[in-house]
Amino acid sequence: MKYLALIFSIISLPLWLQAQNFKTDKLSVHFYAAAPVADIDALTNSANATLDIKRKEIKVSIAISSFSFKKALMQQHFNEKYIESDKYPMASFKGNFKDDLSNKPDGTYLIYVEGKFNLHGVDVQQVIPCKITLQKNIISVNSTFILNTKDFKIEPPKILGKPIGEKIEVTVNGSLNKVSN
Repeated sequence: MKYLALIFSIISLPLWLQAQNFKTDKLSVHFYAAAPVADIDALTNSANATLDIKRKEIKVSIAISSFSFKKALMQQHFNEKYIESDKYPMASFKGNFKDDLSNKPDGTYLIYVEGKFNLHGVDVQQVIPCKITLQKNIISVNSTFILNTKDFKIEPPKILGKPIGEKIEVTVNGSLNKVSN
């Protein structure tokens, strides 16, 4: 009877728990900043992300030059003068969360990830809210948060005497797939 209970316990574990690591190279990252003349609006669908359930750790890396803008000139100015992507080609975030996702049934949960966001060569401690949806072999993530350019020593250009894009709204969406062992 004890063996039967043990077998039942093992079989009833959610499939997504069999692997503790999830990853993607297609994470969507969108940012937006209001500006007096033209809003700054860009998107990439090629950010890399890993989520380790056991270590309660999330890592994200983004090639700055992968962001696409609606206007080519805006993209050029962003890369050359604003963010200096030749000098600082990557942005990254590495953080930890306290929630034990390994014991959660499939569903949607709000977690807070605390860690270092690196942009423009500067590390800034951030606490980022993240909605996590657990679904068997896939974990979906959705997050919106604000970054301040001053924190990263980025001098936004001025238009009509006003700096543009000091507060940047960042939205992250995507699905991470279970990594086979």
